[in-house]
Parts: sequence; structure tokens; C-alpha cells
Amino acid sequence: MTQMQRRSVALDTGALIDLGPLREDWAIPRLVQPTSAKLDPILWAEANREFVTEQLRKHGALLFRGFGIDSIARLRDFSEAIAADLVEYIERRSPRTELGDKVYTSTIHPPDQYIHFHNTTSFSHQWPMKLWFCCLLPAEAGGMTPIADTREVLGNLSPGVRERFMDKGVMYVRNFHDGVGLSWQSTFQTDDRDRVGDFCAEANIEVEWIGDRLRTRQVRHAVATHPETLDLVWFNQAHHFHVSSLDAQVTKVLLESYAEEDLPRNSYYGDGSPIENEALIDIESAYRKAERAFPWERGDVLMLDNMLVAHARTPYEGERLIALTLAELFSPIYNGGGVVGPRAAADAITIPLED
Repeated sequence: MTQMQRRSVALDTGALIDLGPLREDWAIPRLVQPTSAKLDPILWAEANREFVTEQLRKHGALLFRGFGIDSIARLRDFSEAIAADLVEYIERRSPRTELGDKVYTSTIHPPDQYIHFHNTTSFSHQWPMKLWFCCLLPAEAGGMTPIADTREVLGNLSPGVRERFMDKGVMYVRNFHDGVGLSWQSTFQTDDRDRVGDFCAEANIEVEWIGDRLRTRQVRHAVATHPETLDLVWFNQAHHFHVSSLDAQVTKVLLESYAEEDLPRNSYYGDGSPIENEALIDIESAYRKAERAFPWERGDVLMLDNMLVAHARTPYEGERLIALTLAELFSPIYNGGGVVGPRAAADAITIPLED
């Protein structure tokens, strides 16, 4: 195997960084490290925004290590130096705490449980293109944030599974029960039913009120076209949203407690037909083959292109704090049930699409 060599890059600030693979046999993440302790990370990021954007577009994941991003404020400043338009976390599916203005915790989930691979809000009609995860406190053990190239994941899928999802898309169903998961008020950041209805109408989400309980259905893409690279990527939460993705005991209790149509969350093919267990296993295997996982170090910042790279979380012990910022909200042009992207790219794809 050809060895990839790190190279020093002279930048506009006059400072130097070291750029190369985190591991010689890994394409992602690319490791970015300063070669001088005097480098100001915020000034460097401002001066080299185009360079960072180019590297992210090329690789999909950059790990900034040794830049001294050790606080909520510094993470926000660093993120805004690269992409000024930080965005709020909307249409929430998982619990997060806001640490500061547009700075959030990573998903709050029991530490002994695994969080499956996913792309942030890929189930929505819009999503952030850039993510920054910052390690403010690494866990005593575990707590990694594995990543996977979604182009590779798409290629790893068996042809039958890939074609079914591309033809049908994915349907996400949510039932907002009191005391189970996020409330609809937290999800949509309002307690006004009319505002929920307006948001859902604009986002092409079907709304059904059953007394005080809200049920939503939305059909989305399974495969998407990246608006800049024009790569086809596996971009959905079909297996992550499916009831079977939860801890086995939790899944058992839910299935005993609710009728299928009343489950707090579940996923189907876009036509409403069930996703076969074999397909879910195939998806999980495709992610595992593409997985890259490494221990966090305090002050690490992992920057992801949210369409090119998916992320997960391993169980952990002790305290752990990973902060998150998001930027560049993207709203795609829909073309049928399967593929989304800029119209020129979608028109050029010779894949059967549903009307």
C-alpha cells in the first residue's frame, strides 16, 4: 500500500500546519495540527476559510488537534470563522442541551447504549451541511464518535437493498406520547399547534392529531446527491429510526405497550411497506465496513461534511462532554422519492425515479 505522507502547508497567516491521515491506512479523517504553539486558531481559520472548505469537500472529515479549542466560546468562534451562518438545531429528534448561542451538546443518550450511524436531520426537508464536534471532556473509557464515508456505505450495500430504497425512499413515523422521548413542543420548539401545522405543511410532513397526541409521517430520500461534489451518498435514518435499532429490552417493551402504528418512532419504505430485517442487517453491515473510530482527546474538533460522512457514538464510562455546532442549512430540490440534489445533477442521473 502506498504510504500517504504528511505535508506542511504555508498559509496566509504565515503560520504552518501539518496535514495528513490520522492513520496511514485511513482516508478519513484528515488530521490537521499546528506546528507552532503561537498559532491563533481563530485568526488562522478566518484567513484560511477557503482552504478548510476545499479540504472538507475533498475528504469529508477533518480532525483539528492541538488548536486549543477548549471552551464553548472558542468552539463557536472557531466554527464561525469557517462558516459564519451557524444554525439552530430544528425539527429535533434527539434530546440536546443548548450550551450557548447555537452551541449544543451531542445527543443525550444513556451512556451504556450505542447510537447508530446517522447524518444529522437527514430525515428532514433541510439539513446543515457542516458540523463541528468538540471534545470538552473525554470519557474515562469509550465514548468515541465513529465516522463513515456515505459514498462508501452506498457502495457496500447489496444491490437489491440499494435499489429498493432508491426506488421507494423512506417513510418516518413519529407518535409524540407524554413522557416518552421528546415532546412535540420540544421537537418543534413551540407549544402552538397552528405553528406546528404551518411548519409541517411547508416541510411536506403529514400531521394527525389524536386528541392531544401528535402523529407525523414524512416520506424522504434514501440516497441523495451532494450539491457541490455531485456524489451519490447514502443519506437517511432508515435503520436508526427503526424500532429495532433500540436496546433489545426497550424494543420488547415498546412492542408490548403500543400497537405498531402508535410506536413512538418507526421507519418504513416510502410506500409504507415494512423494511425487511435482512435489509436492516445489510445496512448495518455496510456502515461497519466503512467505520473509522478513534479516541477523543480534550480540545479535538471533528469537522464533518454532513452529507459525505455519517457519525455514531460508542458506549462510555464516566463523564463526557462533546459540544456541537451546525452551519449552512441546505434545502434540496426533490426529484421523486429516491434522489435529491441540485436540479442539474438530478436531471443527469439515469436512475428510475417515481413520479
